[in-house]
Amino acid sequence: MKVSRGSVSITVPLTVLGTRGITLTPVDAPVGTSVTVVGTNFDPAAQVLIRGIASLTGPVYSTDSDVTVTSNATGGFSTSFLVNDATTVALRAFETTPQGDPNTDRADATFTVQPASASVVSIVGQRTGVLTFARSTDQVALTG
Repeated sequence: MKVSRGSVSITVPLTVLGTRGITLTPVDAPVGTSVTVVGTNFDPAAQVLIRGIASLTGPVYSTDSDVTVTSNATGGFSTSFLVNDATTVALRAFETTPQGDPNTDRADATFTVQPASASVVSIVGQRTGVLTFARSTDQVALTG
């Protein structure tokens, strides 16, 4: 940016930040998954709080542990967030400093918690040789 007054002028670099945003990797996974959160266009050197959201109405925050990160000189960050609450539907990142307003200085990204799954490893007492059949007296070992 160039500012002039009469014959005197000064040129100062000015970066206009775009809309704040976050991306998640992965965007869907089971409970217990560590999600990579990448943020862009936050205020440089801002403290950013990342929270899980159980309902976007309100919002209602999940019981996931919050993560705080400092954005870099260009307003970006990358961090991990552990999803431990099965009700998590999104993650929210908002600036808490300098003078961050959580109502406007934020970005959301949706996340889907996949249902838990299990598979049969072995059946003790099995007579059929097929892992999907058992008798009421058999012992079943599961994983997942």
